[in-house]
Amino acid sequence: MNCVLTSGPLQGICPEGWSLPDTSDWKQLIRFVRENTDSKTLAASLMSTEEPEWKETVAATDLFGFSVLASAGYYNPDISFSGDDQTFFWSRTPNTLGEDVDDAFMFEIIPLENIIWVGVGYKDAFYSVRCIKY
Repeated sequence: MNCVLTSGPLQGICPEGWSLPDTSDWKQLIRFVRENTDSKTLAASLMSTEEPEWKETVAATDLFGFSVLASAGYYNPDISFSGDDQTFFWSRTPNTLGEDVDDAFMFEIIPLENIIWVGVGYKDAFYSVRCIKY
């Protein structure tokens, strides 16, 4: 799959005036959360308090109104995930760090490990999207 993304806002699936976030948007969110919450509750501060489907008991606070829900999907037909212990959101930023054009950056939340980070995923993986207003 050779999907080329343009620079700047990418409306795609998002409503008019909104865009898929890029890695700098996700990193800005991570910085904000780290500066404004206890380091032991990074993931919980983004998790919806209305979500009954997280695998283990994590004291979700949704401190910033981000309201992350658990989401299922798959990386490829052989590797799926239930979504009850993690969630992923696409970035519009392609991975240009290596030779593999099948990668793009994504934002991942793993509540049980208190992880929020930007990583790389295959473009054919089924992840969620979150639109931001520009």
